[in-house]
Amino acid sequence: SEFEALPIATVRSAVRRLMLSAGEVIDGSSDEALELLMALEHILGHGFKRKNASDEPGRLEQLALQALSPPTLWGFISESLEKFHEPARKTIAFVRSANIKDEQRCGVWLRLCLNEGCLHKMLQTLCNDMPAQQLRAWYGRNAFIFSDHMTVLLSLCAGLDDVNFQLPLHL
Repeated sequence: SEFEALPIATVRSAVRRLMLSAGEVIDGSSDEALELLMALEHILGHGFKRKNASDEPGRLEQLALQALSPPTLWGFISESLEKFHEPARKTIAFVRSANIKDEQRCGVWLRLCLNEGCLHKMLQTLCNDMPAQQLRAWYGRNAFIFSDHMTVLLSLCAGLDDVNFQLPLHL
């Protein structure tokens, strides 16, 4: 759809401009990096939903906790990557230990992944290595993560692992 194509166009443009900067340090003053981060957060948040009672039957305590603090995008990322991608544990632990609000953690995680050159692998793990049932528990069926555009996003992000990012983690 046109809605899904817009963030991909933003990512494509930002990646193209960042790749032209190969060899340079990309820091917090980079408009391209900021555009990329905003588009990625938008993409990961598209179609995100709360887990519902049918996702984990018989766990009333968990439902009560969810009512107090509904699942967040950061919760999905941290929970999923810790289970399915061993190298992500250090990155997740660092972001979890930061003195920031949960809504800021996804952005900090994305910056850290770019700085460490592992964004492509992390996104690939989230989209391809997780069981479909778990993804459906967190995302609606029309979410960007289930679209053909996600394959395009992954291929665009593959080249970013070689870019020298030194983005500040806290803004």
